[in-house]
Amino acid sequence: MLMRTIRLSISLLLSLLICLPIPAQAPAPPQPQAPLVRPDPKRAQKAAERGDKAEAAGRFDEALAAYEEAARYAPQDADVIERAVALRSKLVRAHVEAAERDALAGHLDQAAEELGATLQVDPGNTIVAERLAQLKTMEDEPRAGPTAISGLPRLQPQAGKHNLNLRGDTKTVYEQFADLFGIKVTFDPDINVRSVRLHVDNVDFYTGMVLLGTQSGTFWRPLNPTMMFVVPDTPEKRRLYAMVAEQTFPLSAAVGPEDVTEILRVLRDITGATRMDLDTRSRTITMRDTPERLALAGELIQQLERARGEVMLEIELLEVDRNKARSLGITPPASERLIGLNTVDLNKLKSSTTLTNLLTNIQQVFAGKGFSGIPAVIPIGGGLSTFLLTLPSGTANFSDSLSLVQSGRQVLLRAQDGKPASFFVGDRFP
Repeated sequence: MLMRTIRLSISLLLSLLICLPIPAQAPAPPQPQAPLVRPDPKRAQKAAERGDKAEAAGRFDEALAAYEEAARYAPQDADVIERAVALRSKLVRAHVEAAERDALAGHLDQAAEELGATLQVDPGNTIVAERLAQLKTMEDEPRAGPTAISGLPRLQPQAGKHNLNLRGDTKTVYEQFADLFGIKVTFDPDINVRSVRLHVDNVDFYTGMVLLGTQSGTFWRPLNPTMMFVVPDTPEKRRLYAMVAEQTFPLSAAVGPEDVTEILRVLRDITGATRMDLDTRSRTITMRDTPERLALAGELIQQLERARGEVMLEIELLEVDRNKARSLGITPPASERLIGLNTVDLNKLKSSTTLTNLLTNIQQVFAGKGFSGIPAVIPIGGGLSTFLLTLPSGTANFSDSLSLVQSGRQVLLRAQDGKPASFFVGDRFP
């Protein structure tokens, strides 16, 4: 019975530690208190039974309401309180895990709904409230795209794919291929005419242009929607004819100062751009380069602005100290004394007329032998000599004791990708 009470108290303590929210900086909003009711063990038992049935059927919200009702009618019943606390902890854990899975998948609205359901179960959980506020900020933040590149000519080839089997010199193959998509071609006078063959199936315009440019050592730029200009692919011709534009990329509010520096480094390393400016006041990056590099920079910025991945670890620490002592043994007598009674002593005892007078005479006899009281003795003899032998004291010890100390602690650790996270366990550091 004692061990069951110890286990029950420890389990209740651990459950309360799991469900208690960690204090936050901002005070939690006041929670509505349940109306006070008069303790009623019978109603508590019925409500607990309804909760057991609902939990077994998977109706956890109904089960939690029944357990809380039972706890109100039996506030001193640790078993009933433990059921409510354990189920609440289970529901909170399930909702939070589902919310984090939705957030990782990009479904921020569904993640916010899960955390809202968590607060319905545990309104005082400040950690969940903080996470919900973060998700709502990410969800409501307007997504500002890069400013469009204006003033640049754009080619508009006909849609569709073709099977190609073209051969001839550079100019001839370019003209044949462009004609399939309704495009006219003009060439730089320094074009190097060589023999080219293009044999490939099911390709669109831009894929075919990449293949043809690689084989012929050329690149192209649009002049208007239906005409392009083909130039030898040399550094000098790139400098003269490659299209250069300027584009401004706004940064999300979620990007911190240290992240901006990292974004600039990544853009320079991957795109090779050299003309790039950062405006810290407007939180924008302005870049001047080719349209291809600008498009690549826009994609990189979108990927780098995404919320960093997070890993949330929920750790439960248990510390158990168990001591068991068992003592079995008998302490034997250490000493005894033999008391001799003479004729005077015996006659004095025989002359006693009442029980009170007998006790008084016995006490006087033992006082004469050096005893302050009447010891436990057994008589020996009874003939010419009579002796009294004191009965020595002995001790029998049978004991079995068990002491169990158990403490629980819950730690919630959230680590963000690319950022340091510290975790200390113990009573002091260092």
